[in-house]
Amino acid sequence: MTGPGTPNGIIPGAYDPRVARVFGVIVRRMIRGRFHAARLTPGSLDHLDALAQHEGPVVCCLTHAGWWDPMLGMLLHIGRFGPHGRDGIAPIDRDVLQNVGIFKRLGLFGIDPDDPASKAAVVDFAASRLAKGTRPTLWITPQGRFQDPREPMRVRPGVSAILGRLDSEQRGVRVLAVAVEYPFWDDKKPELLAHIAPIDPPPGARSTAAWHRRVSSALPAAADHLAAEAISRDPSRFETLIGGETGGTFFVYDWFLKLTGRDTASIRTRRTP
Repeated sequence: MTGPGTPNGIIPGAYDPRVARVFGVIVRRMIRGRFHAARLTPGSLDHLDALAQHEGPVVCCLTHAGWWDPMLGMLLHIGRFGPHGRDGIAPIDRDVLQNVGIFKRLGLFGIDPDDPASKAAVVDFAASRLAKGTRPTLWITPQGRFQDPREPMRVRPGVSAILGRLDSEQRGVRVLAVAVEYPFWDDKKPELLAHIAPIDPPPGARSTAAWHRRVSSALPAAADHLAAEAISRDPSRFETLIGGETGGTFFVYDWFLKLTGRDTASIRTRRTP
């Protein structure tokens, strides 16, 4: 369904770094309030920083475990890419964008996920913006819908079509896999965990099909790596980005432990033989 004044049914946005900085503070506070900690596997931030000043397009492919995925993407973009002048774009349901217009100034563009023609429109729009933007970055969830991390991952071909288009035009695209999970460990709030790894380009001709095979193997591999680290329940195997303070159990329990000369941290780190 194509609306008036929109190209191929797309509602375009325009990234405004001033609005992004303000929104970054809001997102950081939201994550601190809803999660015990936001943690990344060692080296994840290094992969982001290595591409911060890359002059060509960067595409960040996120797994889609929950509502917080795009919020993490915004936090990482604003905090690591924004200071280096990277523009950001990301698709969102056009109905949401129409109701929350400020999202346009964060680079979000509206699509109709129920329109069969939307795939081609998104590919055309995103490829065009990535070809023309200032150090442009696309944040996208190739699964296309929420999916439990324990399900076999199904990657839709849209992002691969974008990558194939950019490669055919020799744009020097770089790609990252961003796996995300929200497990509960020992605190009453969940953890926000992420693992970021580069997706190497396919050998030979970098067609849509070749990129699809590469993304379809690299994204599950990143998710499997994160799952193994999450199962450890060990904060020392992560770099803490936000939060992580101890003492988040029920306050009566904390009080009882102190009264008996113990502390919450020692109880948390105890392992069952």
